[in-house]
Amino acid sequence: MKVLQSRAEDAGSDAVIDLVSITRDEKMESATDFRCVSGTSVVDVGLRGTIVKLKE
Repeated sequence: MKVLQSRAEDAGSDAVIDLVSITRDEKMESATDFRCVSGTSVVDVGLRGTIVKLKE
């Protein structure tokens, strides 16, 4: 989430919309949930979204 937020700010935008989580090449599209994969010592979450400017 922090990386997406930083990319939006760097692009002069203020929001990331249409978030999709991707784990093991499986997409999950939800307005409230995301999917992650947990291993022995790490948790992996891949997120993709659209960077937009909502405020002028």
